[in-house]
Amino acid sequence: MNPLKEKTEKKKQEKNKEKPAAATPPREELKIAAYSEAWNRGFNTQVFNDRMHRARLTAKQAAGWLRYMSEVDWTYPNGRDITPNNCLRSMRMWRVVDERIAHRDCRKAGETASRNEYEVQKEREAAKRKALAADVANWELCAERCGCYCQGECACGCAIPPQLRERPIAPEECFGFQRKAV
Repeated sequence: MNPLKEKTEKKKQEKNKEKPAAATPPREELKIAAYSEAWNRGFNTQVFNDRMHRARLTAKQAAGWLRYMSEVDWTYPNGRDITPNNCLRSMRMWRVVDERIAHRDCRKAGETASRNEYEVQKEREAAKRKALAADVANWELCAERCGCYCQGECACGCAIPPQLRERPIAPEECFGFQRKAV
């Protein structure tokens, strides 16, 4: 035998040994009850599961497709009946629609979570501002410029100094500012 051929055959054998057989997950199956609506339309368990796998539907999606078919009376919008021979297009479209719905629901949940995190962050910042307002050193600007600030409190009812508010302002821009008499 040709030494070159032997060498290539040995390489092929080594490659085959190196590659472990890919474990295929068990196929999900859905049982079609005898004399059900699907059964009367020509779908039995084997035919339905074959079509389901060809359309790459999960068992949950396939069950949803069956419910939807019951709602639309097993017909296409143009009036043609859905049979095992022409159902693949409808099944594939159902998979796409179901994935879009799932994506939309996940996105909505993500927006809700991010909105809640934003609110939590705002609450943290407000608590931090209140803690800073308790320090007398942060009220110095008001003490220097405003006449309503005396004895460590603002007579106007401001709980947070103007420079520490969510939108910082000068003490002169505060709603209760009263110019100090010189």
